[in-house]
Amino acid sequence: MYKKIEFVLDSGYTLPINIPIPAASILPNWWKEGESFINRETGALDMSTPDLKAAGMKSCMPFLDALNSGYFLTTWVDIEITKNDGVEIKYKYLDKNSKGENIYSAIDWGMVKERNGAIGYTIPRPAGHSHNHMVWDSKWGWEVPKGWSVLVTHPLNQAQLPFTTLSAIVDSDRYVPHGNIPFFLKEGWTGVIEKGTPFAQLIPINRQEWMATSKVAGPKEKFIANKARSVQFGYYRSKLWVPKKYRNDTDV
Repeated sequence: MYKKIEFVLDSGYTLPINIPIPAASILPNWWKEGESFINRETGALDMSTPDLKAAGMKSCMPFLDALNSGYFLTTWVDIEITKNDGVEIKYKYLDKNSKGENIYSAIDWGMVKERNGAIGYTIPRPAGHSHNHMVWDSKWGWEVPKGWSVLVTHPLNQAQLPFTTLSAIVDSDRYVPHGNIPFFLKEGWTGVIEKGTPFAQLIPINRQEWMATSKVAGPKEKFIANKARSVQFGYYRSKLWVPKKYRNDTDV
């Protein structure tokens, strides 16, 4: 049985915007082009000797799970950042003319805002980012089953993006309306944030009490560790990994 997350569009908003999508549907190019295996002895990508094959980045299922989990909010229009000097940031929305060239949109798409004044002034800025307190106004809220919350965070492991979105946890079984999601632009960055760029990752989490304990590894833990080390690669994926599934209703 699937758990259900229902995305709710702001009732006062009629412009066409992207429906949130499963994170797995837009893996970054650097991951697609990354290495599945490396040479166990040299660490190089040379696989001329197959018996020296060792797991590379794309063989790490926990890393992939972080990329794949949950849903993405994505930009529904091109956003041009024309000035970013740590004091003033200018942003404009772009359309295409009949020749496919970028032109400034006559519509204020209302997706990006800047918070001025003291709000969030003490939040530590990520290293290498402007101080300007920016927010995404996605127009989407979401509702999950009773007892669940939603982690809202920067797209995991995607440091190539020209911004960093901050993290929050929303009790979305109780609070459904959309809200502003803070982010910071990289210092000095100018250019176009393209339509369809993921800017926030939404991961449902079960809300329950936890108790932390500690122990020394016992027979069970040692057995699993020894089995994993007895093969060159793939034990976790083939024996332990549980695929995570996040879909839209159009996918089933």
